[in-house]
Parts: sequence; structure tokens; C-alpha cells
Amino acid sequence: MPRYPADYTPEELGKLFRQAWTENVIRHHPDSPPQAYIIPWAKTVQWERDTAISTAHTIIDLIHRSNHNTHKLTPQEQSQLLTATWNANVHNHHPDPGPHHTTPWTELPTWRKTGNTTIFNTLQTWATSEEP
Repeated sequence: MPRYPADYTPEELGKLFRQAWTENVIRHHPDSPPQAYIIPWAKTVQWERDTAISTAHTIIDLIHRSNHNTHKLTPQEQSQLLTATWNANVHNHHPDPGPHHTTPWTELPTWRKTGNTTIFNTLQTWATSEEP
């Protein structure tokens, strides 16, 4: 049976997102990434935790509502969707985000675009796999 967000705690979904983000920063960042990009979940600021939870929940919900047809999206579409969802949730959870927190997809560096596609696919794989 596929995994649904309602079957998991918000923190589990947020950790899934944060782990995918951290792994992709380490894999794709062209230089040594800033510490803030790779800090563990427990040390992540609350608005960023809430944003990760909301973004993971929204993407996973969309995957299920589309009958898992999100695999038909191009990598660029997957990255754009994750970016737009993240940006909307930042505005919901941060009272005054800086522009670097809500960078439009067209202005993201290539490593971030690639990483966002990978994060999307991590969430998709998780949502469509059988529970352990």
C-alpha cells in the first residue's frame, strides 16, 4: 500500500524533506556549502521546519491526487513545482523572508534546480513505495 501523509507525523515528513535537501546540497553544491544548508533537523529553525513539513505534505498529496502520474512530468517541471511549493510555504511560515529564501526557479543556480528535481523524486519514490 502506498504511503500517505496522514499516516505519518509532520516531523517524519519534514525530516524526509530535510534529509533529501541535505544529501543534495552535499552532492550538487559546487563549493563547500554553508553550514546553514546542512545543519541537522534538530537544529533547523522552526519556520524552515514548518516549511519543509508543508512542502513535503503538499508534494506527496499531489502525487497521490494525480494517481501517481507526476512521474510523467519532466525533470524541469518537477523542479519548478517543488520550488513554487517551497516558496509559497516560506511565505506562509516566515513573517518577512529574505529574497534568498524565495528565489524564483528561473534565478536558481543549476545545482539547486538539479537538487530540487532529486528532492521531488525522493518524495515521489517514498509516496509510491510499499510501506516497510
